[in-house]
Amino acid sequence: MAKKKGRPRKKLDDSVFSNRVAAHIIELMTKRSITAEQLHEGMQENGYEGGMETVKKWLQGRSKVDLNAMPALAATLNCRVRTLLPNE
Repeated sequence: MAKKKGRPRKKLDDSVFSNRVAAHIIELMTKRSITAEQLHEGMQENGYEGGMETVKKWLQGRSKVDLNAMPALAATLNCRVRTLLPNE
C-alpha cells in the first residue's frame, strides 16, 4: 500500500513526556511502514475501541496516549508495551 503524501509532520516539543512517547511511536511506525490509518485498524483488531481522531491526536501531540490502549498499540506494532516508551 502506497503512503499518502501530505504535509510534513510538525516537530513535537520533546520537553513533554507524552510528546516523546508520540515521537517514539511514530518512529516505530516509520520502521514498520505503517500509516496512522493502518495503526488504527490494527489496534481495533487487537481490541482498541477508540476512534481514528484520537489516534491522530496522540501522534500530533494534542493528547496523551491512553494507558488502556497500550496493549493494542504494542500488539499492532509487534512489540512489548515497554518498547513503546522512549528511553530516558
